[in-house]
Amino acid sequence: MVGLIELPCIVKEVDDYNRFLMQFIANLQREDIQPLEEAAGIRQLVETYGYNQSKVAKLLNKSKSYVSQVLGLDRLEEPAREIIRNTSVPKEAQIQASRETDPSKQRDILIEASKDGSTIRQLRKGRELQKRKGQKGKNVAAGKEDPSANRAELFIEWTWESPDKAFTVSIKFMSAQNKANRTYLCKKALNEALVSMDKENAPLFPSPPHSNRNDVFPDNATHE
Repeated sequence: MVGLIELPCIVKEVDDYNRFLMQFIANLQREDIQPLEEAAGIRQLVETYGYNQSKVAKLLNKSKSYVSQVLGLDRLEEPAREIIRNTSVPKEAQIQASRETDPSKQRDILIEASKDGSTIRQLRKGRELQKRKGQKGKNVAAGKEDPSANRAELFIEWTWESPDKAFTVSIKFMSAQNKANRTYLCKKALNEALVSMDKENAPLFPSPPHSNRNDVFPDNATHE
């Protein structure tokens, strides 16, 4: 191709260890290297050549936790490995799946990640949501009260809409307050809001001439 009859080169005779080391380091430079291939190479360093995780981390210029996570990919069962071989799955998702001992859960994580490109944060959020739903179901089955079920009942919302429907005012407060106290708190909060807006010289709800602010927000507002 370059028109040379002879090409200078250097031939090195190396033992099995150095040959493997050169091949492994070269493979790591590939953009398409699979995490399972990387895990297999690290495993061979550990089992055949007596490396520990700290020594591997130093060789690869990676953290010890990274090496531990990659080695954990060996826990993936064959159905999970089949998905990885045939689809594009982020390394983070593969690591997340390897932490599951149930093969079906491993598959679920990998399938979810491969079909929509889910990030590891999204996967964890989805798994946590499933766990919370499962725990909620256990609480109901055991006859335990779910704290979130009554959370909405702790508050009452006060809502008032202007006659011209130009705006709506809404205040939420603890339902433990009695009606008289709720009315007082609503008026107090609204008056303070109006005073604050007047100070800014830009009132959002200007009072009509000769009007009383107590009439702007009457007591007949709805409580939801």
